[in-house]
Amino acid sequence: MYGVFTHLPYIYLFLTRQQIETNLEPVVLLSLLKRIEDAVGRVPSIRYGPRVVDLDIVFYDDSIVDTRPENNRHDLENLTGELVVPHPRMSEREFVLRPLNE
Repeated sequence: MYGVFTHLPYIYLFLTRQQIETNLEPVVLLSLLKRIEDAVGRVPSIRYGPRVVDLDIVFYDDSIVDTRPENNRHDLENLTGELVVPHPRMSEREFVLRPLNE
């Protein structure tokens, strides 16, 4: 399990393609999500630490997106500022897997 266990109560919201429609390209959508995080008050902290909000793109239709340079695709380190879809750590997130199973 990931995360710092001193988190305040946290709400997980998993939205599917059927719930959101956009004409934004995935990279543009990510930029918008990051601006929303900033507006809500998210500030950089420790990895997996408590945060006000965390908006991720888990899927984008059937698209496969990886904005990392080719030579940086060998591991999942340093994804900051990059977009990888499907989300590379979704299999580690119960709050993603549970709704997919339903």
